[in-house]
Parts: sequence; C-alpha cells; structure tokens
Amino acid sequence: MYRIIWLLTISLFLTFQSIWATEITLAHIETNKGTITCQLYTKAAPLHSQNFIKLANEGFYKGLTFHRVVQGFVIQGGDPEGTGMGGPGYTIPAEIMLPHKKGGLAMARTGDEVNPDRESSGSQFYIDLNDLPQLDGGYTVFGQTVDGMDVVETIARRDKIIDVTIETKEVPDDQLKPIELTVAVIETNKGTIECELAEEYAPQHCQNFIKLAKEGFYDGLTFHRVVPDFVIQGGDPEGTGRGGPGYTIPAEIGLIHHRGALAAARTSDQVNPERRSSGSQYYICHKPLPQLDGKYSVFGFTIKGLDVVDKIAVGDVMKSVKIEKRIVDYQWVTE
Repeated sequence: MYRIIWLLTISLFLTFQSIWATEITLAHIETNKGTITCQLYTKAAPLHSQNFIKLANEGFYKGLTFHRVVQGFVIQGGDPEGTGMGGPGYTIPAEIMLPHKKGGLAMARTGDEVNPDRESSGSQFYIDLNDLPQLDGGYTVFGQTVDGMDVVETIARRDKIIDVTIETKEVPDDQLKPIELTVAVIETNKGTIECELAEEYAPQHCQNFIKLAKEGFYDGLTFHRVVPDFVIQGGDPEGTGRGGPGYTIPAEIGLIHHRGALAAARTSDQVNPERRSSGSQYYICHKPLPQLDGKYSVFGFTIKGLDVVDKIAVGDVMKSVKIEKRIVDYQWVTE
C-alpha cells in the first residue's frame, strides 16, 4: 500500500513538474574561443528565430567568421563572404520591439536610405557587448546570451564559428522572467500606430504620456504639423503648435531619432536653454533624423503602423490613445 502511495506521489510530482515547466529554444554557437549559448525569443521575434533555426540546422554557419568586432559595441558574424555584404539571398521582415541589452542577439541590416522597411539581413547577426539603447527602435533583437558572455568578450575579428546547433529545453517557470512592454496604441482616422514606450531611458516623458492618454487628453486632437520626409506632429489641444496642458517636462535626451521614433516637441533653445519638452505635443519621425539627436527627448519607438505614419496629413485625427501592458516573451534567468 505504501509503495502504491509513493508511486502515485512521484507520478503527481512529475506531472506537476511538467505543467510548471516551459519549453524554450537555445542556440549554441560554438567558436574557436568557446561556446556562446543564446535563448531565442520565438514569441517576440518568430520570423527571425525560425530563420536562424533553419540556417543552423542546414549547417549554413559552419566555418564562417566574425567579420566585424567593435570593442565595447558588438561582435558580428554570419556572412558567407566575410565582407559584410553577403547572405543567403533574402531579407527578413522587421520585428523591431525588444531593447538592446548586454548579450542581446540581433540581426544586422542595410541602412534606412536603401531599406526604409528596416528588413534584416538573412543571416548576419550581432551580439551586444554592452547595453546599446542607441540601437533600440532601429534593429531587430531576437535573442539573449544566457551562457558564454565571457566568450563573447574574447571574440576578435576573423575568429571562427565552428557550428551552430539548436536545442529545445524545458525550464521551470520560476526561472522565466516575463518581458513586458508598455505600448501606446494611437488610433487615427488613417489606421493604428503602435509605439513602445522607453520607460527605462525617458521615465518622466513616458509617465506623462501615459497619464494624459489615460485621462483622454489626446482623444479627438489632430496632427497639426506634417513635414514630408521629416515628422508628423500632434498633441496640441489648440491645433496651432502653441497649446498644451500648461506645463513642461525636464529634458531626457539620449535616445536616437530612428525612423518611427516617438519624441517630444519643445520650444527653441533661445527661450528654452534647458530644452524642456512640451507637456503634450509629440512627433514621430518619417526617417532617421540625426540632426535632432542630442537636442530633443525621444521616449519611444513605432513597432507597428509605420505605413500609417507615412499616410498622416495635416488635420488627420487621433481618435484615441490607449496604453497597453504586453508580455511579449519570457527570458530564462540562469542565475
């Protein structure tokens, strides 16, 4: 009798252990310096993950090199030509969403001038040597280094990728950390624009935008300024470019004006030397605008609806702005 109870107890334990575990996908990048293991974010970036798995299983990466290494920035590989110009002959639609944290695995791509849709290289990947917020909103992150960061830091130009192998692994749910994004859903008469808010790097701007959105401040306002190949601008209750909620926000300048960047408008340096932002007026970039970097506070990035951004004209209406919390994937926490 006791033996039966013991067996039932073990069976139930194994059953619940299975229920409380989740399958993740790991890529083991074996190099001449050691092995780097990255978790692939198959939910947040399914197209990139599936493509990387396919190439790895086909042996595409065997024997290739890291053709680009920039100290303190990235290591880059996956080019069969070893020049930065090669690949499998196709690109991958952008899945720009996740931030560039140290150890982040992301796809390289050509510049916005020839690639306005920001499609990724079919095979070239890079791993971040540090947190790189300047790349957020510009490139697709599809994984994270979970083991072998010490190897990443020793990689030099022309070091070899011996092989890339894929493993599926069940890990306990208590070792998985939700990756949660705050998303502003801007419903317009031309369609929906979704912007991820960069709360870590511009907390005051994000908190203010969330507050106004929840109060319904933006509902029914117009885009009062549209400059082709530059920006669309809205959030002024007067519709003149001079209105707002009656206050300004301290500058949080640092992030980059990529295509689709969400930033706060402000008055000029002559009357505003501290570069404080408007309390409500914001703009979204049509294209990269490096001339604005270091001058205005970027506080988010368009993750869906860039085609809508491109259609907006003066007088178009924001029907509503809603704030959503989204869990887009889970990160395996190994320590």
